[in-house]
This record gives sequence, C-alpha cells and structure tokens, in this order.
Amino acid sequence: MKESLSPESLPTDIKSALEKKFTKYNLIKAEKITHRTKVDYELKVKSYKKTYAVVLDSSAKIVRSDIIITKKEKKENKEKDEKDEK
Repeated sequence: MKESLSPESLPTDIKSALEKKFTKYNLIKAEKITHRTKVDYELKVKSYKKTYAVVLDSSAKIVRSDIIITKKEKKENKEKDEKDEK
C-alpha cells in the first residue's frame, strides 16, 4: 500500500539519514510503501542541481539511491555526444 507523506510527517531517523547523505536537499516527494510487515520510504530528493530517487527501509538504511536524468538532460547529453563525435 502506498501512502503519500508530507516532509513534516517523515520519521526523524529517515530525515537524519537524508541529511547525512544529502547535506543540502529539497524533498520533492515522499511515499511510505507497506507490503505486509515490510515498510519502505520512497523519496524524490533534489540536491545540488541533481534529482535522486531514494529508497530507505524502516530502519533508515538507504537501500537504493539513483540519479534521475530529466528529458532536458538527456537531450543535452545526446547533443554533446553528437558534437564530440564530429
């Protein structure tokens, strides 16, 4: 079951783990995912011009952290690659 969360309603240990990993961050989206007895937190975080998809377990351990590449960034990278090939 997915439940949207506000930044204020995130558990303190989850916030602390984010602050350790991303010193300056802006929380864009937060969801609490419950599957039977397992609870994970799926977050979308912006830090230093990069956006990350972060998954933390209920003990605030970061399970996964991926950079999200926007369409604009993909286009810019493609144009740069094409320019470098010439």
